[in-house]
Amino acid sequence: MKKRTKTRILSAVLSMLLLTSMIVGVCIDAAGDVAAETYVGLFNGKLNHDISQYFSSAVVALPNTVRDDQIISIIIENGAESLLDAYEDSDKTMSISEFAESDEAAAIREEIAKENAELIEKLNKAGYSYELGISYDTVLAGFEILITARDFEDVCRTLGNKTDVIVGEVYESMENQLVDNAVNVQDTGIFNSIGCGYDGTGTVVAVLDTGLDYYHTAFSLENFTAKSDELGMTFSDVEGFVNETAASKKQSGLTASDVYISEKVPYGFDYADSDADVFPIHSDHGTHVAGVIAGKDDVITGVAPNAQLAIM
Repeated sequence: MKKRTKTRILSAVLSMLLLTSMIVGVCIDAAGDVAAETYVGLFNGKLNHDISQYFSSAVVALPNTVRDDQIISIIIENGAESLLDAYEDSDKTMSISEFAESDEAAAIREEIAKENAELIEKLNKAGYSYELGISYDTVLAGFEILITARDFEDVCRTLGNKTDVIVGEVYESMENQLVDNAVNVQDTGIFNSIGCGYDGTGTVVAVLDTGLDYYHTAFSLENFTAKSDELGMTFSDVEGFVNETAASKKQSGLTASDVYISEKVPYGFDYADSDADVFPIHSDHGTHVAGVIAGKDDVITGVAPNAQLAIM
């Protein structure tokens, strides 16, 4: 029987990690010695070859969430050379698929089957109740059995210290449940904020999108009920800061009158085209977004219908 090197063990383990998530259990012999061969651990993103400090001199126990009468899947590695081990030691003139079809691979499979048979005979003589599962020969050499959780430690002792046992991770199955949508929304799908005590008064929301159809009834002053002394931005405010904006550097001589559209939309500038025309040409997306935020007419009621809009 050929012993595997640490390099080959590392390759096999990393390949296994691509296939499934598993807990490693280390078997002991009757004298209680921990198996000398342990798996590579991943800690803090770095490979650590020595994880013996994390194991005691006793059999690694199953998680306490596993019931004694629960059926668990374990994979028993028999210590023989796997096809991947042999391929790594070869001259690699063939692909791994070609190697798997070779006479050498067939001989390796025979050896793996022989080792499996010896371990299965041990289990049979010990009288354990188990169900034989899948056999493995490519990434690792061994086989799967299904056993009752209460037999786990005894099975490990029976197998001895020349084997490694991998216990399959157990996951709760997902349950689909129908739930009521408790979110209060308008017929348009917009959140219904009526009665929440706030309607956007005194707030200016900047919309960075494709512009605004400011002729739309959702932005008309007829549906804008904020009083003059409640505005978050006035024409005088715009006059005070317009010369300090990035927009004024894009369009020479920019004034408040250029960017001011209405009390509802006190600021608008097209930074892509470097002008104050924010009326959309190719897309109504900006108008849609602005309506969800602060629109108001017979059809649309935005989340904050009394907020003002700065269109950019």
